[in-house]
Amino acid sequence: MSTLARWCYRHRLIVVLLWLGMLVGLGVAETSAGSAYNDSFSLPNTESTRAVNLLKSSFPAQAGDSDTVVWHVNSGSVRDIATKARMSTTLDKISKLPEVTGVTSPYGRQGAAQISKDGRIAYAQVNFAKAGQELADSDVQRVIDTAKAARTDGLPQVKSWPRTPHPGCGPAGPLWSNAVPGPSPWSPW
Repeated sequence: MSTLARWCYRHRLIVVLLWLGMLVGLGVAETSAGSAYNDSFSLPNTESTRAVNLLKSSFPAQAGDSDTVVWHVNSGSVRDIATKARMSTTLDKISKLPEVTGVTSPYGRQGAAQISKDGRIAYAQVNFAKAGQELADSDVQRVIDTAKAARTDGLPQVKSWPRTPHPGCGPAGPLWSNAVPGPSPWSPW
C-alpha cells in the first residue's frame, strides 16, 4: 500500500489527470445512456396483470389506489353529534371530487370497525378511479385540502395520505397532509 501511495505522490499530475479522465468518461457514459425517466411498468400476460384487468372490469370502484383520511378528537368521541356531522359532510364532499369512486365512512355499516376502541380516532378509506402514478397531483391535493378544511377547535387533527407514494410526495415517501403543525408524519399524532 505504501508503494502505491508513494507512486501517486510522485506522479501527482498523472493521478489527477486519470481521475479527471474517469469523471469525463462517466459523464459521457451517463449522457449516452440517456436521461429520459420512465416509470411505466407492464407485464402483459402475467397472472398479476390479468388479476388487475379483472378487477378493473368487474369492480372499477376498487381498481384504483386508495387514500386514508384520519381524524382525532382530544376530548369526547368521534361519535359525538358535532364531530360526526362535520366529518360526514367532509366525507360526502370528498366522495364527489373528481377521480374519487367511493368513500368508506366509519359512520356507515361497512366502516364500523374504523373507529378506535376509545372512540377518539377514526378513519375513512377513499378509493380513486386510477392507480397512484396515474392520478394527477391536483386530484390528490383536492382530497387533502377537503380533509384539512374539516379542522376545528374540537377536531384539531385531520390527516390524509395515499397508501402508495405519489409524484408530489417528495423524498419523505407518503404524501402527508398535517392539518396542524406538529410531530413527525411517522408518528400517529
